[in-house]
Amino acid sequence: MSHNLQQDLPTISHDLPIRCIDPVMKCCQDCAWGYCHYGDDVECYADLAGCSFESGCTLGFDQGRPENEPTDEELQEFEKEFESHWKEILQ
Repeated sequence: MSHNLQQDLPTISHDLPIRCIDPVMKCCQDCAWGYCHYGDDVECYADLAGCSFESGCTLGFDQGRPENEPTDEELQEFEKEFESHWKEILQ
């Protein structure tokens, strides 16, 4: 019985974004294409409390290019959601 290795390998069938999916907050550590680098002092889960870390985008959307900056509409939508969220909490 012969196997075609190329046919048997799993394939990734998702489309990559063409710009940052969260241009306002740029929360790379919570993104599917983001990464986190922890310092040498982090050895276990308990060490994560209060630690500093470096995060970024594996696709390069965190490099400050103009096309990855939020549009005026995105900023307005974020501000509107942020304000409504705090109004709910404070009531």
